[in-house]
Amino acid sequence: LNHKEAKTYLRFVVKDYGKGIENTDFKKIFQPFRQASGETEKLYGGTGLGLAITSKLVERLGGRISVDSILGQWSEFTVDLPFDRAPVDSKALSTMLSDSRIMIVNKDQDQRLSDNLVNTFKLNVVEFESCAELRLLSKVKGAIDDTRSYICLVHEDLYVQSDLMCFAEAASRTTLLTFGPKYMVKDNSSRGHYRSLAHMLPSAFLDSLIEAKAAARVTPASSTESNQLSASGSAGIANPGNLIVAPLPARDHGNLKVLVAEDNLINQKVLRNMLRRVGIVKIDIVDNGKKAVDKSALEDYDLILMDMQMPVMDGVEATKLIVHRDKERANAAKVVFVTANAMESFEKQARDAGAYGYIAKPFNMKKIEGFLNSFETTSKESFVVAS
Repeated sequence: LNHKEAKTYLRFVVKDYGKGIENTDFKKIFQPFRQASGETEKLYGGTGLGLAITSKLVERLGGRISVDSILGQWSEFTVDLPFDRAPVDSKALSTMLSDSRIMIVNKDQDQRLSDNLVNTFKLNVVEFESCAELRLLSKVKGAIDDTRSYICLVHEDLYVQSDLMCFAEAASRTTLLTFGPKYMVKDNSSRGHYRSLAHMLPSAFLDSLIEAKAAARVTPASSTESNQLSASGSAGIANPGNLIVAPLPARDHGNLKVLVAEDNLINQKVLRNMLRRVGIVKIDIVDNGKKAVDKSALEDYDLILMDMQMPVMDGVEATKLIVHRDKERANAAKVVFVTANAMESFEKQARDAGAYGYIAKPFNMKKIEGFLNSFETTSKESFVVAS
């Protein structure tokens, strides 16, 4: 798509055949906390932030977003983004990894990257079905080439630290990366974690491998183990989209049982993964306030993470009902709002509803970990905020 400035643009068009939008509401829907109608908010929930955030992102990228609609028939959103990046230099990427052997320990054939990496980038890739195979390889005389560096990419379900340590003793120039949706690897050895290998841009993936390899080479080791597995935290690693690089939590919160009340599927997944990363495995999820009230009446929870705006019953009403119902219980669950509406007036509203505190969206590992540390160490009468 060529605009008159002679730039190249990428155009994305999303069209749905739903209720449509009134022409008079076109500007309103891009404003924070605004939706086309009160009926939309009541029936489907949401914060009214999605389009506001999207429009800001598009503007910062130098693009533009527009909407067209016929009420009762369809709505169509168009995003134009400038595209001026040079083509990927596959030869340069190949050269930077030419001395590396990529060892992939994977259980899911649908996530295979090896064919693409070998055919397009001419890399040296070997696939294994278990970490035990890496251990056996390290015992074979002459199998390890001291002139090469090794990048071990291990699925979290197949991760066995003792086997990887054995391999790293034989191959001293080893960088370890892990992948998988559950973020199960708890030790300090992994230099980074990919949520998934499926549908990744190979060039972005290889960029991240190069960065991890370089960081491992220049970061001084604090112990023999960290030298062997390049385990020095997250310094110097690029983040190409779905590569998650974060220090592991200092405190394990695995004793907590948590109920999440959130109607947005993406937020549900993000919260579940973040809670798992800090050791919490007892997690239940519901998608509206009424279900949160009913679920918490049947089961005991330490913590209820409550979205503010949900269909059927919003978070404030649900919190008031839960707090009133459980006021005589000695170990009643503490309700914590998870909200983008963290304005000055919100704290009073949260306190009046009986909440223990709130976590401001967008949330991240630092906020979640900090809040949970406060939750387990401060007085339960305190009001805790993570913003």
